[in-house]
Amino acid sequence: MKLNIIENESLAEHTTWQIGGPARYFAQVVDTDELIAAVKEAGRLGVPHFVIGNGSNLLVGDKGYQGLVIKLRGSFTGVGIKHNVIMAEAGVKLGTLVTTARKKSLEGIAFAAGIPGTVGGAMVMNAGGHGGTMSDIAETLTILNPQGEVEMLTVADIKLGYRMSNIKEKGIILSATFRLEPGDPAEVTAEIVEALDQKRRTQPIEARTAGSVFKNPQFKHAAQLIEKAGCKGMQVGGAVVSRMHANFILNVGEATARDVLTLIEQVQDRVKEYSHTELEREVELVGEF
Repeated sequence: MKLNIIENESLAEHTTWQIGGPARYFAQVVDTDELIAAVKEAGRLGVPHFVIGNGSNLLVGDKGYQGLVIKLRGSFTGVGIKHNVIMAEAGVKLGTLVTTARKKSLEGIAFAAGIPGTVGGAMVMNAGGHGGTMSDIAETLTILNPQGEVEMLTVADIKLGYRMSNIKEKGIILSATFRLEPGDPAEVTAEIVEALDQKRRTQPIEARTAGSVFKNPQFKHAAQLIEKAGCKGMQVGGAVVSRMHANFILNVGEATARDVLTLIEQVQDRVKEYSHTELEREVELVGEF
């Protein structure tokens, strides 16, 4: 099998922040066989590898990633449904998952409406909102384990917490199944529409962002802490703290990763000074800064 390996591919083209230097090597894979081949190629090249889907929740360093970035395409965007269980490949966007559930009048996934990610990334981060998380509906995961074998796990086999999991320690997620509940078609649609409308009213979902930057501390909301510390509108270069939702950082010009990281650190410092609370990053840092 011959993979199309591209050298020095700009990762700004593959992230929702549209920020990031080049990947030393870059490959798009369309199925499990190509993914296995790509992982083996990284080993042959003697470099680390990193898998991306939609590129949300990532801040890629300006100096790029000195390894092989593998992007899931093709069959990794397949969706199937049987009764009230949806099977989705890792590269499926959450919006597609929500739409599939709505068409079948299945409830329990409205919390994911408007989240800018894929199934794989959402499971790794245990994404959520509006009182729900991926771990609430996930049933099984299929992964490529470190031995290069395809393995099925149940949610009981992995650790899932608030915006975290140990899935990466287990391997690369290939697909997942989600068990939902039958609902009234009108009510299911209304719940999803309301979740989307609320996001549009309160979050800059059309802007170049990576979603929420910080995790919510226990019993607190990061956005409220950031706003109370006077951080809305703070700017470093082309990176700005959103005035609509303080837990979002916008790329309003030609923001660099260093701009964003500096702004993140400034917000953390001001919140700690104002409320004595340590804000933990939700976004993942990748590559060299």
